[in-house]
Amino acid sequence: MQTNLKRDRWNNEIDVIVIGSGFAGLATAISAREVGASVMVLEKQNHCGGNSLFSDGVLAIVNQNLQGENGLIDSPDLLRQDMLNAGRGYCDEKLVNILANQANEVFQWLVEEIGCCFQDRVDQFGGHSMPRSYTPCDDSGKGIIKPMLAKFKSLDGKIKPNTSFREFLTNEKNEIIGVVIQSVQKNSTLPLEYIKVRKGVVLATGGFSGDISFRIKYDQRLNAEVDHI
Repeated sequence: MQTNLKRDRWNNEIDVIVIGSGFAGLATAISAREVGASVMVLEKQNHCGGNSLFSDGVLAIVNQNLQGENGLIDSPDLLRQDMLNAGRGYCDEKLVNILANQANEVFQWLVEEIGCCFQDRVDQFGGHSMPRSYTPCDDSGKGIIKPMLAKFKSLDGKIKPNTSFREFLTNEKNEIIGVVIQSVQKNSTLPLEYIKVRKGVVLATGGFSGDISFRIKYDQRLNAEVDHI
């Protein structure tokens, strides 16, 4: 939802708002803080991590140093082709190219800068023509989310759990100048808050699993009573 609104008073003002606290949201938030932006992460649940927290946390990357130890010869182009084949023509090729060429850079960042631990083995999972997948030491996305969260907090980033995004606020040029949010505290819904945004809003709200009507369309069992899938 979007509202064109001129406000003289705001509850808060910040450089960057990140909506969602999974892998993408926290990576964005950390990067923004590292270049000096003030950052607020919004999370509608009472804990950070979103669906990423409950995933396997496995990363498929091309890393010749690690794969070479196992006699494997891989390339970003081969990873790209595997992804396109698995996607059966539905992939955005531009995004596939970015992932294939930059995944190892992200892996190195997670290990060297964030402090994530990955198991000392390389696996081959479905859709891949060779072993190139790495699993966090604790076998789940928690092995990535927890270090990322610790890093963001060490940078004095702000996190608002139990807080839902309600709508964008725009100016006469249709530029986003703020957001409306609402928090829940001790089972009570608090008044709406109007947050002014100086530099931008990043939507990192994840996949389809938060859309209850979409879930039910394909599986009646995945109703509102199912918290995490």
